[in-house]
Amino acid sequence: MRLEKSFFERPPEVVAKELIGKKLHHQLLDGTILEGLIVETEAYLAERDAAAHNARGQTNANRALFDDAGTLYIHPMRAYVGMDIVTEKKGVPSSVLIRALQPLAGVEIMQENIGQTDETKLCNGPSKLCKAMGITKAYNGFSVCEAKSRLYVEDTKQNMPVTKGERIGVTKNQSAPLRFFLQNSPYVSK
Repeated sequence: MRLEKSFFERPPEVVAKELIGKKLHHQLLDGTILEGLIVETEAYLAERDAAAHNARGQTNANRALFDDAGTLYIHPMRAYVGMDIVTEKKGVPSSVLIRALQPLAGVEIMQENIGQTDETKLCNGPSKLCKAMGITKAYNGFSVCEAKSRLYVEDTKQNMPVTKGERIGVTKNQSAPLRFFLQNSPYVSK
């Protein structure tokens, strides 16, 4: 079952924790399904979070962050793009970065997209998972909550052992305990 807008209309740290164990589903234009279990996330706060992309206010580049809960914010990240899902209500620029997935379906295509055969290294980072899953900047501003969306989050009804820790890959507000990951998973980022 697809997660509804009400799931995302909560504080980012709550959403980030509860996304662990859900499935990210992407149906390509040719009908191929790519899926991964979300094993790592990071919350970004609307206020007083120097690491958040909203820290300097609204710009053309981050406009999607200020949209409704469930909106995708696709942004440049290292060699490719990263994907955040907007949380809370419209105008409150908080979000959750999807950091890592455990590949479930379409693994061969993910391997081709990344040029990697080791499944634990296909989606163990925000830009790697977007590249593996075929998620591009074209998805910026789309909602994962709309029935017609080919990219959405599915509830698995699983309770997973979640660990909380410091963010990684940022230089500002790194010590904030806003990173959530599946305990003992070999698929999380390093």
